[in-house]
Amino acid sequence: MSTDYCVVLPLAPMPMWRDYTSRTPLHCTVFPWFSLPENDIKPNVAALFQDIVLPHAQASVRLIAVQPDYFGVLCDIPVHRVRSTEQLRWLHYEVYSRVKESAGVYSPRWVGVNYAPHVTSLRNSSFPSGSTADVDRLVVIERRGDIKRPLAHIIFANCNTSS
Repeated sequence: MSTDYCVVLPLAPMPMWRDYTSRTPLHCTVFPWFSLPENDIKPNVAALFQDIVLPHAQASVRLIAVQPDYFGVLCDIPVHRVRSTEQLRWLHYEVYSRVKESAGVYSPRWVGVNYAPHVTSLRNSSFPSGSTADVDRLVVIERRGDIKRPLAHIIFANCNTSS
């Protein structure tokens, strides 16, 4: 069974190592699902991102929901687009460059110039237009089959990784 990873900005608590069999808690996708060569192991995935420091030593990323939309291959997944700020684009490209340097495999359809920051709506929660949040960490999520779990939290203020 292959293992995939994604990198997100959490909008709700995502306890480490908790298994999710459906959708993960509310979050903004920074980098969608990718895989790494088989010789890489879990601790190396977190290490790829643990030293990310926001420009100007900022302690959080500001998210602003701007409009509802539908994403996914079939355009059937309800989301709210998030304003594509310079800070958010910088963060996406920082993660993107690290995944590329590690020979990561990902869909070009969703990254680089095609990156569209968004928060997927859940049955009982969403990030509706006009909502704002200041997020102080990245979370690396691992997916094996139908199970998803937070693997690492990278906190911007002190650049520490809890895993």
